[in-house]
Amino acid sequence: MEDAIPGEIGGRILFQRIISVKRMNQTKQTRTDKSVETIKKYFPEAMEEEWFQRKSIERLTQIHQFDFDRMIVATSVCSDEINRSMTDPEYPGLSRDRFQLGGLGGYPFTGVTGLKAFASHIPDNGFAVIFYGPHIGISGDGTVGKVCRHHQDHPTSSCGALQMTVQQFLDPKVAASGTMEDSLDHQELEIISNLQDHQHEILTAKEPLLDATLLFYHVIDRRLQELFERAKDSFRGIRVAWIGGITINTDYGLPDWFEVKRFDIHTYG
Repeated sequence: MEDAIPGEIGGRILFQRIISVKRMNQTKQTRTDKSVETIKKYFPEAMEEEWFQRKSIERLTQIHQFDFDRMIVATSVCSDEINRSMTDPEYPGLSRDRFQLGGLGGYPFTGVTGLKAFASHIPDNGFAVIFYGPHIGISGDGTVGKVCRHHQDHPTSSCGALQMTVQQFLDPKVAASGTMEDSLDHQELEIISNLQDHQHEILTAKEPLLDATLLFYHVIDRRLQELFERAKDSFRGIRVAWIGGITINTDYGLPDWFEVKRFDIHTYG
């Protein structure tokens, strides 16, 4: 293993914390002090997406010699289109093609088959990046779990799948049933199942959705490691960067933020 920086401390060691609050002239919206205050309160190590992306790319290419021409990225983030700006940075020479490992909530629903398929797409003598984690919205007035989206005049949930999980826990009939089976909504039910043991902790938290999001990051991280253990032979000789954390969405026209939980570089023999 090379350059392993585990856990929440990794964000502090990996990057110097520089928070840039910018005016966005192309939109009528402006970031309010309340949203910044809320982001800093709950995610003290978070960085605006542009800064996070630039520093990550610099670290991969300048320190670890990742070659853009031979690099492929897989993401395990929520299906929500609001996350596209975080996963698809516009950077000269960087392909915007992404292998999608994740579904609702960012859980890696493609499983071992998906991870092995991703490995088979890595260029010869190439490099792989696996970017993952859940997301949560913080609106301009500081409301946790809400954002104003493009061409909408009202805030909506982010992440909606995790918010639905919290709502399911609040419903005594659903929470007490113990069995929830519906092939038409299997991704949501998988999320609920993975957080079921943390139901009391989530519902007694000051911000239940925030607590569910932080817990679900660890669910995603553990699942990816389990899958990788089964698929690791497919990554023989490949240098892989694992970048995990929480994406914080903001109102349309304003930059999202990211708090790094993990940034590891491994070469698998």
